[in-house]
Amino acid sequence: MTIAAGGAGKSTLAIAEALSMVRGFPLLGDETTEHPEIFARVWIYNGEDDRDELTRRIMAACLHYKITPTERDGKLFVDTGCERQLITHRQVGLEIKVAVPMIEAVKRQIVENQIDVLIVDPFVSTHTVPENDNGAINEVASQWRQIAEECNCSIELIHHTKKTEGRSVTVADARGGSALVNVARSVRGLNNMTYAQAKAAGVSAEERNTIKALTFGKTNLSATPASTRWKVIIPVPLGNEGALNEGQDHVGVITEWNWPNAEQETDDLPADKVEAIMSRLSGGLYGKANEAADWAGHVVGEYLELGTEKGDPGRPKVSAILAAWEKSGKLEVYTERTTPSAKARKYLRPAAG
Repeated sequence: MTIAAGGAGKSTLAIAEALSMVRGFPLLGDETTEHPEIFARVWIYNGEDDRDELTRRIMAACLHYKITPTERDGKLFVDTGCERQLITHRQVGLEIKVAVPMIEAVKRQIVENQIDVLIVDPFVSTHTVPENDNGAINEVASQWRQIAEECNCSIELIHHTKKTEGRSVTVADARGGSALVNVARSVRGLNNMTYAQAKAAGVSAEERNTIKALTFGKTNLSATPASTRWKVIIPVPLGNEGALNEGQDHVGVITEWNWPNAEQETDDLPADKVEAIMSRLSGGLYGKANEAADWAGHVVGEYLELGTEKGDPGRPKVSAILAAWEKSGKLEVYTERTTPSAKARKYLRPAAG
């Protein structure tokens, strides 16, 4: 199971992981495929988005990761609830009706297409039973486990959370009865970066919502993975400019994000560029805050050819470089008023001596 709040990026993550398995290459890091040489056959059933939207999302990921159609043809299968519902259990009065023909059809599709992994997105689209009824939820979840066992495949259920009032999601926050989590072999949560984490990483308040923490909260029958893996959702242009001067669409794609290490970021910087940056910083007012238009990081990014605008992947690295130089004493913080009536602000400059 993967659980997250609405709009956190669950479906975007599922698509990237599906393509990783289809390509036999860990696009998001080493956790996606234990054996990269194995090319899996993956079936995505999305109960919420229509086919056009799914196609846009998949093609955006293919464009970003440079995956050609021939490399995924015949290995990725996609269906949508907008075309055909996949409901295995219905609540009729006080009775739960099991849709045996639908279950058999699912198993037949898995076997005939030699599906290795089925991703059901979201779980709630496959039943109409009360979510807080543990008995009913256990029956539905156990049915998916039985399908996986009978068809010798893996099944991932993507699930929403209850309201958490902005705090990070844990396994206990899965919406509805706890039976669903109990049936699942492995459960993980997807969260936005917190404000405290963003500050520590040098990420702006606006950018933090694009950076995701993938945390495993329950594992059975396998070694416990690292506690958190970081991802970022970036906008990818589709190249579909309209004939009436319409701009092209941008679709979110998830990719790996590494937490900046302040010391490591400065180790291999070219000495001539560092000297040029220091010379530039000594000749004007350059703000410490990364939200400022005169942020010192823009100078660093210019010389190191790293994007420093909000959303640019180079921005956290530049923040880490400045933090490392400040910590080592290469840069110092000072306050200045640009006019007598202006508020004093913090700036960065090369340390004296």
